[in-house]
Amino acid sequence: MENTSSSTEKLSEALKMLDDAAKSKKAEIQDLLSSKYKNIKETFTGFDSKDSVEALKKNATEKASRVAEISEDRVKEIATEIDQNVHNNPWPYIGGAAICSLLLGYIMGRKD
Repeated sequence: MENTSSSTEKLSEALKMLDDAAKSKKAEIQDLLSSKYKNIKETFTGFDSKDSVEALKKNATEKASRVAEISEDRVKEIATEIDQNVHNNPWPYIGGAAICSLLLGYIMGRKD
C-alpha cells in the first residue's frame, strides 16, 4: 500500500510540474504572439478609415502609372532595337516571315 501511495504522490507531483510548465509556456506564447503580430492587428484595425483607403488608392494609382511609363519606355527601346536589326540584316527576318506565312497558310488551308 505504501508503494501505491508514494507512486500516486509522485504522479500527482509530476502532473503538477507539467501543469506549471504548460502555464508558463502559455504566457510566453501569448507574449510572442502579441508582440510579433501587433503590426498585423494595427494594419487591419486602421484600415477602416476613409483616409487610409484614399491614401492606398492614391498610392496604387501612382505606382500603376509609374509602371506604365517604365513599360512604355522599355517597349519603345525594344522596338527601336528590332528596327535597327532588321535594317542592318533583313534577310533572316524576311525568311522567318515567309516560313511563318507558309505554315499558317498550310494549317488554315487543310481540310480534315
